[in-house]
Amino acid sequence: MIFALDYDDTYSSAPMLFKPFVIMAKEQGHSVTFVTYRSPYVGNHDIEADANELGIDIVFTSGKQKRHCFKADVWIDDSPECIPTAVQLGEKYDSCLMCNDMYIVT
Repeated sequence: MIFALDYDDTYSSAPMLFKPFVIMAKEQGHSVTFVTYRSPYVGNHDIEADANELGIDIVFTSGKQKRHCFKADVWIDDSPECIPTAVQLGEKYDSCLMCNDMYIVT
């Protein structure tokens, strides 16, 4: 399986949870990649250090929807709205309209 792991407010919020996960996933032949909304051109020493320590790659989307930039089987992200492409978002929006699902459940 290919895992896309968000960095900011996901991995960075619980590295002691995700480090063993990444290690075990790799040991079992899976791939884990940091996929971040960040640009590759601005202060990325933290994500680069963690990726280097874990032996994984980084995909910088520079603000683009993540699925537009990377193909994964499983996404681990605190902001799932940043994953689908614009077309996928539009389809989901249309589905919500058809189902009258436009309200936030509190």
